[in-house]
Amino acid sequence: MAGTILANTLLNAGKSIKVIDNNHNSAATKAAAGLINPITGRYFAKSWNIENLLPIAEDCYRDLEKQLQAQYYTSVNIYRALFTIEDANNWSLRVQDERYEQFASNGEEKCNLYKLTNPTESLALIQRGARVAISKLIQDYKQFLTQKNQLLSETFDFSKLQISTDQVIYKSVQAKGIIFSEGYRLTENPYFNYLPIAPAKGESFVLSTKCKWDKSKVLKHQQYLVPISENQLWSGGGFKWKFEDEAPTQDYFDKQSEALRNFVKFDYEIANHLAGVRPCMKDRKPVIGQHPKYNTLFVFNGMGTKGTSLAPWCAKQFVDFLLYNKTISPEVNCERFAKYFD
Repeated sequence: MAGTILANTLLNAGKSIKVIDNNHNSAATKAAAGLINPITGRYFAKSWNIENLLPIAEDCYRDLEKQLQAQYYTSVNIYRALFTIEDANNWSLRVQDERYEQFASNGEEKCNLYKLTNPTESLALIQRGARVAISKLIQDYKQFLTQKNQLLSETFDFSKLQISTDQVIYKSVQAKGIIFSEGYRLTENPYFNYLPIAPAKGESFVLSTKCKWDKSKVLKHQQYLVPISENQLWSGGGFKWKFEDEAPTQDYFDKQSEALRNFVKFDYEIANHLAGVRPCMKDRKPVIGQHPKYNTLFVFNGMGTKGTSLAPWCAKQFVDFLLYNKTISPEVNCERFAKYFD
């Protein structure tokens, strides 16, 4: 996802590019809902920098819709189940907080989702959310790059990379620089493996149902229920820091299918079980910028659990730095981890 957005931002800035991609099957994007959620966590905190992220993200995805002649971006309201009186009281404080005015509201009277799931203490309404059909977007964009002869479908071979102060050469490709956007595989990159990436594995279900679900409404109950097509919902949430491999697990299937049975009141079938690994950073911020030693090597990574909202803003930061020598925000600049570089 991050690489797709960055590639398009560079093309829109008039740069020529060559993308190298091996269709990594366990990339987090393939198991993700593509949800943009302005308020997250047990304390109902605004997502970092969300006021700046939202307009840039919407412009980015709307532009891609025009460019590729397809729909990817859907504005949604997110209804979050509040399970206790304490949760309800804490949410009420957010609704009264003017800093949350554009995002936080009460949701009980505005949502018919109660009849589809077990009721809870109350519902919070999170406004200005969105869902991006990221799997479709990535596949469409790969086809676009292929038609323009700008995609090499192969696994990158670091032994074939030649680095100098003013260019890089990879096999027959000569360029002014190379940008690594490898997701959690950055841990295997000999130039950027000093960065403290913390891979986090997530799993999800695709549910088939005849239940009519408004595509503009998302429910966060014991799990997320996100409409992804007329007859399908994405169900998931949470992640693991420790895992044996990238594959879907029986443990997740057993626990989460039982959880679904306990709170869902409509008929459904589990049509697919997905898994992917997110490239999270220890400080939960993206990592973008220039290598501390090689000035033709760059990184664009670490979008973590909020890549759909972060990637467009980060791509703008990166391209402004690369082309116009503007300063990357220190909160996402890879320079903040320079002390780890040996």
